[in-house]
Amino acid sequence: MSIPPWLESSCQHFYRMALAGRMPHAVMLLGPDGLGKRGLSRWLSRLVLCDSPAELGACGQCRNCQLQDAGTHPDYFVCEPAAGKKQIGVDQIRELISGSSLTGSGHRVFVIVPAEALNPNSANALLKTLEEPTPGTLLILVAQMRSALPATILSRCHVHPLTRPSADQAVDWLSKDLQVSRPEAASALATAEGRIDLAREILQGAEGLDQVAQDLARAAEGQVDLSEMAARWADESLDARLSIMSALLTRSAWMAAGVRSAGETGDGNGSGLERLTAGMDLATLTDCYRQVNRCRSRLKGSLRPELQVEELLLNWQDRCHPALVE
Repeated sequence: MSIPPWLESSCQHFYRMALAGRMPHAVMLLGPDGLGKRGLSRWLSRLVLCDSPAELGACGQCRNCQLQDAGTHPDYFVCEPAAGKKQIGVDQIRELISGSSLTGSGHRVFVIVPAEALNPNSANALLKTLEEPTPGTLLILVAQMRSALPATILSRCHVHPLTRPSADQAVDWLSKDLQVSRPEAASALATAEGRIDLAREILQGAEGLDQVAQDLARAAEGQVDLSEMAARWADESLDARLSIMSALLTRSAWMAAGVRSAGETGDGNGSGLERLTAGMDLATLTDCYRQVNRCRSRLKGSLRPELQVEELLLNWQDRCHPALVE
């Protein structure tokens, strides 16, 4: 599997540990979103389960690699919040512990992502496995914020911090990996506020920078039912949509302040959003940006996402066309 250049040193680090027989029982991959932590966790899982691993990773040919590629390896497990849930429940961790306690001659790998989703009960349930690991078991925890993790969990893991690459390195990789021009990659990275995963989505059109901008234009001009739009946004890719909205507002604020952002080509933001925000002053744009971040923060709670998004869209419509909002 392809690993970005800024993760190559991490791969070498874990390969040397595996070669020397010093692989810890629990690894915490810690760093901001968009670096490829999940990809690194898969690379490490393949390395550990492979029959003939090498410095570049798993061989890709052995039975274990074939099972991994097919998604049917019996000793590889991913533990994440259940559909519609924001936390990893204690029953999920108990099931994981049950699987890790099985005896056998091979390795087992359990990936917990994101580790911040562990609640107090599930974190406590995990401690026993961290304190008394079964031989041959590797736990990989993927996390973004150290402060959101219990100290008892952190202290029992080999914490491997990851940092963002330079903008030049990220642009170079995006342009080569997706076969786009460097100016296109730089513009997408600037729109994504440095988030490489979101820049990829923008360049690939998976979520659609233009689609988000069109949705915002239709909402601003009263051409769409905000409840239906909020439900659609909340249904999937909500984080990506809100990240794109935040990035578009940031760029509009830069334009309002007369500042050109990094990667800007001089052709506007390419989304048509400048037409909607042309009459807004910097303070209004900044407030809209804060509303997006407030919505993202509230989504971590128990309130229904579509209600939070609808409130955000109502505020956006009010700022663009106050007459449309009663």
